[in-house]
Amino acid sequence: MLATFEVSHPDRAIATVAALDQFRRELVVRWEDRLGLGVDDPALVHLHSKGAAMLASVPATFGALIAQFLAMHQGQVRDGTLKGYKVRLERWTKWIPASTPLAGLTSDMLRVGMQRMNATMKPMSVNSFYRALKVCLNYGVSSGFLKEAPHRGVKPLKAIKAETKWWSPKEVTKVLAAAEADERDPEDALLIFALALYLGLRRGEIDRMQWSDLTLDGEEPVACVRSVEGAMTKSGKTRFIPISDELQAILVRHRQRAGFVVRGDRKKRGRWIYRYEAQKLFRRVTKAAGVTKIRFHDMRHTFASFMLGKGVPVFKVARWLGHADSRITEQVYAHLLTYDADINVLRLGRVPDDPVEGESEAIQPT
Repeated sequence: MLATFEVSHPDRAIATVAALDQFRRELVVRWEDRLGLGVDDPALVHLHSKGAAMLASVPATFGALIAQFLAMHQGQVRDGTLKGYKVRLERWTKWIPASTPLAGLTSDMLRVGMQRMNATMKPMSVNSFYRALKVCLNYGVSSGFLKEAPHRGVKPLKAIKAETKWWSPKEVTKVLAAAEADERDPEDALLIFALALYLGLRRGEIDRMQWSDLTLDGEEPVACVRSVEGAMTKSGKTRFIPISDELQAILVRHRQRAGFVVRGDRKKRGRWIYRYEAQKLFRRVTKAAGVTKIRFHDMRHTFASFMLGKGVPVFKVARWLGHADSRITEQVYAHLLTYDADINVLRLGRVPDDPVEGESEAIQPT
């Protein structure tokens, strides 16, 4: 009850950093009076210094806002997400100088920046940069650094989403054969393609998959996809995917006692020599296989299309893919779920005198 009484603020809502700091100062004064503490008490000195640091951190420029946004989200979002924000936001300073005062940010600046980006980038890429900027600016507004949202009224560019591609069963056979015959890294190549095509794993999930995550013995082999320190799954949750007989045979043949499944550089287990090594391997193998050109991520789509095409329920495929909601799976793969044989109950062209056994006469409109 005492704590409730001391911190309640029924007359006004705390919606900005400045208001929060003002409330903090009031709270310190209240506890000074309640506990009879002197201003030099260590606890109060700590609280006062905290407030000073908070006030000193209020950004005044566009560049400072970006820096504080990234600092405040460290550890709050996945490392990959934070890295994506950093790359996109720092790129914005090419078109909007980092020294631009926050009060001087306008919607026209954003529109011009997007137009300049569009000269060298596809609309969908420009929109991804714009989404990152909006998250940062919304943070500025909610924190009280910006009085108004400069992106209000600025619309993303019109873009046609690229059609999702995937391989046919024959192409998958060719790719796996080409991977196993790769001259440079046959073992890693085969394991990379097998994990992507048989489990639908994302690139990062393949990189950090360890042999301890795989249960290969027994009649119910299963793969565990979990978050690790510094690298979370996209949903943040652990998921389990059953291992097919074909994949089990591949993994058992190359099984190690411990360590990463895909080793990359043999001297640094689980680490690639440089970030594009896996991408170069992917291009090399697919070129040798002579198959349809797709992205690395489209191997995940290949897995999903096979499952749905064979009638596996959407909720199962969603769980294996790690989608938080099966509706996401339905949206992404709607083109595979368009036909339903139940449509054949509709027989409008049948001769009335030729009824089918078990069917009643059609209801006539009145």
